[in-house]
Amino acid sequence: MFKNQIERQIQEKLEPMNGRLDHLENHLVLLKKQLKAIEEQIDGLRLQMKDLSNRDRRNEDMINGVAVETENNDLADIHTQKVYYLQAPSIEGSFSEWTLNEQIGKSIYQLSTNDGINGTFIVLDTPDAIATAMISVSQFIKPACKIIGNTAKLPRRIETQEEGTAVYENGIWRVVNKAVVIFE
Repeated sequence: MFKNQIERQIQEKLEPMNGRLDHLENHLVLLKKQLKAIEEQIDGLRLQMKDLSNRDRRNEDMINGVAVETENNDLADIHTQKVYYLQAPSIEGSFSEWTLNEQIGKSIYQLSTNDGINGTFIVLDTPDAIATAMISVSQFIKPACKIIGNTAKLPRRIETQEEGTAVYENGIWRVVNKAVVIFE
């Protein structure tokens, strides 16, 4: 009987600690996700910085009348197409979050650029992108696209009839011309 009472008292003392431990474990999982997102953003920023640095170096070489191939083949990079996967646009029609790889449940658009400044974009026609986009058509699609078709029901496909255009300025991709998409 005395043993049961001690075990019960120990259990009562451990309950708040177990609750705090669960809370800390959940918080740790959240922090790991946030850290991964930050690392992906840093990778994207590093790539953008490298592109800007290479572009500045090429511009300087052009101003000085020099066109030499560098160790990293920077001149060959001028016409290398880069592809980014964009998340939801702002209400004003700009994209501040993108990655180099498609992220299920987040990536809605795909942007291609040859110079890191001007790009064209489409709506991804994947089941995950469609499902994410349909959470809020007015929030996720309309700021960057003109829609043809019925938006009241879940489409089987979202076809980009006309690519949209965007320009990179002040750390964001700003929509210049909206894409035209068809909901089928």
